[in-house]
Amino acid sequence: MSDPQHSRRRGGLWERHHQGWRHGDRWQEPEPRHPHHHPPVGPRVQEGRQEAVSQAKLPQPLSTGASRGQYHTLQTGFSSRSQGLSGDSTSPSLTLNPCLCSFDDIDLPSAVKYLMASDPNLQVLGAAYIQHKCYSDAAAKKQARSLQAVPRLVKLFNHANQEVQRHATGAMRNLIYDNADNKLALVEENGIFELLRTLREQDDELRKNVTGILWNLSSSDHLKDRLARDTLEQLTDLVLSPLSGAGGPSLIQQNASEAEIFYKATGFLRNLSSASQATRQKMRECHGLVDALVTYINQALDVGKCEDKKGYRKEDFLGP
Repeated sequence: MSDPQHSRRRGGLWERHHQGWRHGDRWQEPEPRHPHHHPPVGPRVQEGRQEAVSQAKLPQPLSTGASRGQYHTLQTGFSSRSQGLSGDSTSPSLTLNPCLCSFDDIDLPSAVKYLMASDPNLQVLGAAYIQHKCYSDAAAKKQARSLQAVPRLVKLFNHANQEVQRHATGAMRNLIYDNADNKLALVEENGIFELLRTLREQDDELRKNVTGILWNLSSSDHLKDRLARDTLEQLTDLVLSPLSGAGGPSLIQQNASEAEIFYKATGFLRNLSSASQATRQKMRECHGLVDALVTYINQALDVGKCEDKKGYRKEDFLGP
């Protein structure tokens, strides 16, 4: 469906925000974060970089034996935005209540309750609804916080079922986008520690969500020093060094998902670098961080891998 407010342009995704414009995963100069205002040309993106579930999409039901992304497709119109799903037609399937086959049939309080269910199907459905509902609805974000969605989602970050992890982290990306109170709530629920645990998972979709959440958190000035203290070492070891080519091949070797993960991680660093002198000093002192960035820049220049950074946005989102 054509929508002048939701269109893609060559070179990336444009976003309109009440403070200005963002392009791709890049932000315009911080606040005075978004000093330039232009007529709308594309889809709205939320702070940092988060993403929202399309209203027309629902998660597929999980099979009873699924622990890491295994799915069984039921004839109920379900589909999934997540990549890497494997259909298993021989596995018995869990059936959801027919009344739950549409987002129109549930509300936010019900979705938050589903997060505590023992059935991974309901946990996925609850998280997917929160991700969808909180895409661009400030009131829904506030309501979700009052319903204790933040601590319940944090508990699912390292769930045994990877699809539950993906949807829980996707929901959190949208829940904290452009919402300082929800960001603080995530940090207070030991969210940084749980995110770094999740970042160790070898699943690109999950790592995209985690780096997107970190990027969003880093847009809050009062969280930057803490983020620098708690995340830089592990982010460097798990993302920056291995994906920059530091100590490895002479050429950058990233697949599309790895490039996106690296991009979000560097968006996080860019936000941190606008904080205090002490935070920038922590960044310089973090073993391997500067080397990884210098290596990547040099290799990018060698192969002409340079992009226009004007319009770089400040946060990350999941959009329809």
